[in-house]
Amino acid sequence: MTINTKIITILISGMLLLGCSSEETVNNPVVTSDPDQITDAETEAEPNVDIVDETELYQSNLNLTSGNYDCVSLSTSEGDIAIGLDKINAPESVSNFLSYVNSGFYEGVIFHRVIDGFMVQGGGYDGNLNIKETNGPITNEANNGLSNIRGTIAMARTSEPHSANSQFFINTIDNLFLDYKEETSTGWGYAVFGQVVNGIDVVDKISGVETSSKFPFSQDVPAENIEIERATVIACSDLTQ
Repeated sequence: MTINTKIITILISGMLLLGCSSEETVNNPVVTSDPDQITDAETEAEPNVDIVDETELYQSNLNLTSGNYDCVSLSTSEGDIAIGLDKINAPESVSNFLSYVNSGFYEGVIFHRVIDGFMVQGGGYDGNLNIKETNGPITNEANNGLSNIRGTIAMARTSEPHSANSQFFINTIDNLFLDYKEETSTGWGYAVFGQVVNGIDVVDKISGVETSSKFPFSQDVPAENIEIERATVIACSDLTQ
């Protein structure tokens, strides 16, 4: 199967981001309403064979001295991830994310969906895979010109374009097919609102962990919990490129 065929299969089967439970729809980019309907096409994606080199070569393209960004540190059980948040191009998404950070919502939340060579997703479930109560949904800002390239963070959602709340994903490769195309149910895409500045090696480590099935998910759940132990706002000036 070619890579293009696999991507098409993924789109048809419904795949990405925001977890689901037996009581609510899958928060995935291009989604199904039942986690058991997600096919093995997702896990058939070509492995990122150059992951070590890509980790060494990775550079954020954010100008953190411009004043256009807020910065956050996610301290996880696998290490720290520092993220620059684009408050100019994605103001609602950034404000929403910061509200969860400042309230302590993300502490104890896990990365519940990990697909090597694609993305890592978290922000909604505790260590027992109980979904947390969230604030209301926000407007989809995917038409802001930001692209789902490697290292970017984006809002996960259901098949309804404006349904994102607390869940997010970090792209581990360039996933341009998730970008905004048009204002239709299938064309809205997934809103990028920032980029990893430090800790891409941690993201890659998470991406490569062993996964299994755990209720209510039929696949892609890390075998050992990967927890966000602390999420804090930090000074962008403290980050080194």
